[in-house]
Amino acid sequence: MLSLLFCLCTSLLFGQRDLIVTQADQQIRCRIVDEGLTRITYFYIDDSGELKKSEIFKSLVKDFVFDHFESDLPKTKIPKAKGIEHEPPIEKREIETEANVSLHRKGKTKWIFGFDGGYGQIYNPDFRATDVYGVYQKRLMRGGVFGTHFTYLPLKWLGVGLTFSDFRSKNSAENLAYYNPLYDKTNTGNISELQSRKYLGVALVLRPKLSDWLCAVLKAGPGGLFYTDRGTFDKAQFRFKGAHWAAKGSLGFDFLLGSPVKPRNVLLGLEAAYTYGRLASMDFGDGQGDTRLTAPLVLDHLTFALGVRFTGIPQILR
Repeated sequence: MLSLLFCLCTSLLFGQRDLIVTQADQQIRCRIVDEGLTRITYFYIDDSGELKKSEIFKSLVKDFVFDHFESDLPKTKIPKAKGIEHEPPIEKREIETEANVSLHRKGKTKWIFGFDGGYGQIYNPDFRATDVYGVYQKRLMRGGVFGTHFTYLPLKWLGVGLTFSDFRSKNSAENLAYYNPLYDKTNTGNISELQSRKYLGVALVLRPKLSDWLCAVLKAGPGGLFYTDRGTFDKAQFRFKGAHWAAKGSLGFDFLLGSPVKPRNVLLGLEAAYTYGRLASMDFGDGQGDTRLTAPLVLDHLTFALGVRFTGIPQILR
């Protein structure tokens, strides 16, 4: 059994499917066994046909690719193993690591797909809760947010993206004096509401590296805001809706996760975003179509979200 395991490990090392390209454009066909923060450890076959172990600082590496070669070395070029030698480490030099190398390797798709969830708050400095109904409305100004986004990076730090988010809040009350926009008057009774503010837009994405495991993410761009408010007024159902142009900007951070040996394709993301949007008209579901509001409905909101990003197909789905 031990003999079989040894043969299997030796075969993998002799496979030599990985590629390292140095700053001097030297190409090293090898098997990468460890990627640290400052150096790469690999096995290679020297000119005498022996399997050897070596290390190289990332500051000396221009690029490296896992499974660059589709097949192992031809059997005629694989010599009999004469033992594994360990070469002394390269002389220590100033380290210049590459942030998120797996996203920028030659021949690889430079895209990121992710999901987010968190907290949202309407920002309206002119709002004042002067009565019980105002307190009820204030509760509707905060809630949960979830979303998804796609980013394509033609350059290491610059790209374009598509983003979608849904900021929802709900509240209910009994024996409350509330304003009914259907009849433009104040009623007293039971009320229940679920409000949704969906945003869909494009963005310019800046993604500079901060360290070997951390990138900043800045996004800004135009989009559309789609608002719905549905619920009941004393058991009578209603659904109001409206849409308008909007804009969104965000600042976030991506933290690299995953195994250091295999290409990293999972990231943990934090994001703070501000969405600007004002609704000038609304459809109250009375058959009259869009009705212009006496004052624009402020839909500006701040969101704080935590999420997961993928730079490739998750291992569990392969």
